[in-house]
Amino acid sequence: MPLLKLVKSKVQFAKQTEEYYNAIRTNIQFSGAQMKVISISSVEAGEGKSTTSVNLAISFASVGLRTLFIDADTRNSVLSGTFKSNAPYKGLSNFLSGNADLNETICQTNISGLDVIASGPVPPNPTSLLQNDNFRHLMDVARSRYDYVIIDTPPIGLVIDAAIIAHQADASILVTAAGKIKRRFVAKAVEQLEQSSPQFLGVVLNKVDMTVDKYGSYGSYGSYGSYGEYGKKENKKKVIQEHIVVEKDSVNGDNAAPYALIFKEELRVKEKQEIRRIEIGVVQLVVVVFAAWLASKLPYTEITKGSMVILGVVHVVTYYISSYYENLKYRGYLDELIATVKYGFIFALVVTFLSFFADGDFSISRRGLLYVTLITCTLLYLTNTLLRYFRSSIYTRRKGNKNILLISDQARLEDVLIRMKDNMDGRITAVCVLDNPYFTSPFIKSVKPENLVEYATHSVVDQVLINLPSEQYKIWDYASPFELMGIPVSINLNSLEFMSQGKKRIQQLGPFNVVTFSTQFYSYGDIVAKRFLDICGALFGLLLCGLVGIFLYPLIRRDGGPAIFVQDRVGENGRIFKFYKFRSMRVDAEEIKKNLMSQNKMSGGMFKMDNDPRITKIGHFIRKTSLDELPQFWNVLKGDMSLVGTRPPTLDEYESYTPEQKRRLSFRPGITGLWQVSGRSEITDFDEVVKLDVAYMDDWTIWRDIRILLKTIKVVVKKDGAK
Repeated sequence: MPLLKLVKSKVQFAKQTEEYYNAIRTNIQFSGAQMKVISISSVEAGEGKSTTSVNLAISFASVGLRTLFIDADTRNSVLSGTFKSNAPYKGLSNFLSGNADLNETICQTNISGLDVIASGPVPPNPTSLLQNDNFRHLMDVARSRYDYVIIDTPPIGLVIDAAIIAHQADASILVTAAGKIKRRFVAKAVEQLEQSSPQFLGVVLNKVDMTVDKYGSYGSYGSYGSYGEYGKKENKKKVIQEHIVVEKDSVNGDNAAPYALIFKEELRVKEKQEIRRIEIGVVQLVVVVFAAWLASKLPYTEITKGSMVILGVVHVVTYYISSYYENLKYRGYLDELIATVKYGFIFALVVTFLSFFADGDFSISRRGLLYVTLITCTLLYLTNTLLRYFRSSIYTRRKGNKNILLISDQARLEDVLIRMKDNMDGRITAVCVLDNPYFTSPFIKSVKPENLVEYATHSVVDQVLINLPSEQYKIWDYASPFELMGIPVSINLNSLEFMSQGKKRIQQLGPFNVVTFSTQFYSYGDIVAKRFLDICGALFGLLLCGLVGIFLYPLIRRDGGPAIFVQDRVGENGRIFKFYKFRSMRVDAEEIKKNLMSQNKMSGGMFKMDNDPRITKIGHFIRKTSLDELPQFWNVLKGDMSLVGTRPPTLDEYESYTPEQKRRLSFRPGITGLWQVSGRSEITDFDEVVKLDVAYMDDWTIWRDIRILLKTIKVVVKKDGAK
């Protein structure tokens, strides 16, 4: 097997650029997609596609992953000068045309774990070669031998080769140069890759001016001519330092760096932002027209109905000229005032300009202009403030009440606490400083490293944020216990080199880009659907509870105790809430329970016994018919519980939980669940209860909830397993 060596260069290459490629590699590893073969293309030549491809392959190899780099741009390879060989070698076109064996084609490199297949001589029919059986055989062999296969393909905007290769790959990535290609051409290339590739991962935004050094641009291919004919290549130098390759154009000295891998879901962000801007603009348009109508009712304004329409058009123009939409959700009261004054000034200028040149089609007096500007700015200020308030309130109810446990070192602690202080993704309620176990603070709870698991097991922890240098700490040793409990773990992205068995998602937590590991992720739409089902079910259940309660209330009260039993129970992630039931036991049931623990037939963190002496006469009936559960619909309506979920434990049961058993509390507790419809009291092993709960959480869908509710009705009617 021939040996290829990277061409050496004396040009100093900044370490920061290497980290960008590592970040792209990390994003791919933690994308949650199962893939080995990744094709990389661009819209047209000169966007840094080949540079990104080879550096990405080097990045994979640098963390111990067996990697094969294939230069499939046989029409116009720019990588021929990247490697030099100690002997002649064959390339991809030789193998595809049947003129070389695969083992002759694969070349080793001086980078551990990295093999290369060069492009080979320019073939007369590259498209036909890519469609033959040899290429499919190459893909099969590559998948069996390597952890990752990176394929540099021709630009998809110029030839069909990239689409053919993407179809054979597991996933594809588009590289595009910042500011070079028009957006519609990028969108077209994305559409082509989405149609051709099993998975389109996203876009690498290249040639972003990072101003860290004069790296130079990534160069250009020369012009693609017809099949096999090319223009002359520009004079280039290869800049290689620490196994990172950058092409430096000797003429163009622009800074260039790969910015990030933008995932497919994130490609829609700008479009969503634009839609949101339009929505806000429409709301404000209504406000402006309303302000014009109000102003028209004042004397001496001379505002006609036609003028109101024109003022609406003026708003649209001013809205974009003044960038009134920018940072709307982050603006404070003073910033909002400044932005509104700026908008009002431009609005007044445009109206004044129109009044001079409209020739009677648009009329407004100077007093009318003053009134309409003042009323418009006042109403817009109030509207934007209210929009921001309601958005913040909704977001806080959905996310902002999360309790976050921070694991950090002393050097990073202050920065994290400051940056997370006012974010709406949750609040840091506890911190563990690994290199300073004696850290204390009057404002936040401190947890010693040896007590982390114990604290998370018996405290309210919704999420764990780990911000540690991976080169100093084995991060996964700290993350895995929380994943076992079902607590999402977010890790600040910094060259992560481990993998989790759970699901992964790259997202934003406050100001940090993190990768979150969790046993399961649920879409916001599904969560909303579940809550809607809960509210509808709770309203019906409370109506039924009221009707039944009329008859049960005096019967339960015969022994002098209350009809409703109220108890502290443990809910989602360890939250304590008031739990309501029709009382089925004696008033002193909890005191008697202490003397009955020896008769507990449940193994683990739950108490059940046959012929429980604490149950009253009416209690036997309402337990057998499950009528004692009806007041829990109030818990469901409040949001403490759900119709379907895991049963909430008592405080003493919760205190005996192991980390594995706390996993069942990572889901909102329910009135019924998989355990209840699988035998209810017939199951005596608490670990079996946990297994059923975990199975429910891992495979949860809204349709499964509906099936469990229907089964619950059947179980209650038949009184299966009830005691």
